[in-house]
Amino acid sequence: MEAWLSGPEGGVAASRLARKYGLSDDPRDVIGTALLRIRGLATRRTSPLPSVNSPEEAARYAYRTVSNATIDLARRNTREKAMLVNVSVLAPDAPSVESQATAKVFVESMFAKVSELVAREVPCTGCQRQIVLAATTEILHLVLIEGESDGARGQSWFDDVIYETVDRSTKGMDLLPAARRQRKSRCKRCVMDLIALGLAELGYRRG
Repeated sequence: MEAWLSGPEGGVAASRLARKYGLSDDPRDVIGTALLRIRGLATRRTSPLPSVNSPEEAARYAYRTVSNATIDLARRNTREKAMLVNVSVLAPDAPSVESQATAKVFVESMFAKVSELVAREVPCTGCQRQIVLAATTEILHLVLIEGESDGARGQSWFDDVIYETVDRSTKGMDLLPAARRQRKSRCKRCVMDLIALGLAELGYRRG
């Protein structure tokens, strides 16, 4: 199954499924996610899969894993886009003194809240807490202080902040490209969850 995923057929399937589900992620991320799932399954099992008895069946199983991974990533992206909008609308609507003052008060409250949540060891699978806090802090500076929004630069700025933070923190670590992409993806989810939890605990409501 790993051979199929790592070969040209796996790459073609990942690209086709990514287009089908409107996934903007690199198809290699889909393959990486599918590989991790299959390796995890192999680690947990003590006997071969009963439904895989030939190369053809192995290929079909691998394809289903890629398909499921693509669907899960597409759902995750939908949740992230909704969260991105939620965070971005916190920026002042106009550069007035009053709106800037309101934003400053809120960002200070949000900084305190996310720091408190991290100190409480809110679980984040696969990403170090200091990375999550560093990326979240930088995002809040951009959104609430500098007035960045999803309308200005798209989601890329949000991804860039998280990915650059991960790169800085893992500099010198011997990570394969697929492993580095997976780490970035996990950290991104953790940052989104931390922001959402912080907003919820502050009782934030737009308007």
